[in-house]
Amino acid sequence: MSHASDLQFSVEGNPRPQGSKTAVRSGNKARVIEAGNNTSRAQHRAWRDAVTVMARNAAQHAGHTEPWDCPVAVELTFTMPRPKSWPITRVWADTKPDLDKLVRSTLDALTGIVFDDDARVVACQSRKGYGETAGAVVRVGRGRGPP
Repeated sequence: MSHASDLQFSVEGNPRPQGSKTAVRSGNKARVIEAGNNTSRAQHRAWRDAVTVMARNAAQHAGHTEPWDCPVAVELTFTMPRPKSWPITRVWADTKPDLDKLVRSTLDALTGIVFDDDARVVACQSRKGYGETAGAVVRVGRGRGPP
């Protein structure tokens, strides 16, 4: 997926999943909150903020002033921190967090910056593995369907 209309950037940090939502009722009012504890919510917020900052910088550098309002293809490569006790030969991160929740969190952080709505994503390729530096590589292709 490499065309002139592509946007590519890297994000350093520990990728965090989008948590499940829980409805909470207080009297006759209801609201939705993200499940988990304060620490997990703060970590998730920090990851989304890092993705948003890097996406905004990449878009500005490429001269994109408005979110794209067209079909986009997205490629996400997550690098998770390898547990110290695991051998370097173990490449794939086949433990939590779930890949789909990492994708959801990252796409939500790109919404309003790179594309106007994550419903515009018509193709998404994603993977997660272990590496020396935790983070993600994000590629977004504009104006076309799957590569």
